[in-house]
Amino acid sequence: MIQEEIERTNEDNKLIEFGTFDVTYKGKQTKIRIQVEIQIEDEDKEVVMYIYSSQELVDIIDKEMLKVEGQREF
Repeated sequence: MIQEEIERTNEDNKLIEFGTFDVTYKGKQTKIRIQVEIQIEDEDKEVVMYIYSSQELVDIIDKEMLKVEGQREF
């Protein structure tokens, strides 16, 4: 969903609100809000993802995203 929207977007400095989602973390209900900002320079897209939730959950998600990014070929 997020990746598809990023790939479709050709508008520079666009902020996309994906929404607030109910999740369960360590057996407790919490919310997570996701926004993505896209900046286009020449043909390259720079994507900044904003994740709002508890600091612990955001740190875990960030760590996992860095692992995935390291595995992708650019």
